[in-house]
Amino acid sequence: MDKVSIKQKLGKSIAKARIAQDMTQEAVAEKLGIGNEAMSRIERGIVEPSITRIFELAEILKCDVQTLLGEATPNLNDKVLELSQKMEQLNTQEQGFVHLQSLQLIEQLQRYK
Repeated sequence: MDKVSIKQKLGKSIAKARIAQDMTQEAVAEKLGIGNEAMSRIERGIVEPSITRIFELAEILKCDVQTLLGEATPNLNDKVLELSQKMEQLNTQEQGFVHLQSLQLIEQLQRYK
């Protein structure tokens, strides 16, 4: 995966988190102390935010940094960590259900290869 596509995926995950919080680009830009166009460029993957800015975005968007980076990274371990963190929010029965469903989905996908 090249740097451009990572920036684009990061931008999309930031936009997705922003929309989930029902916030406008303008509102997030204001909290960051940047202009609307700068926020737009981040979400479109034109500008790569600094690590400090990613932490600020996570705080504003009420999510963890891994959520923002998890969708952008090609690293499987990062994706597993993100899933693990989400599952920790579930009770034991729900965790078992998600685990079973995940295994079944993987098996189905492997059949179609």
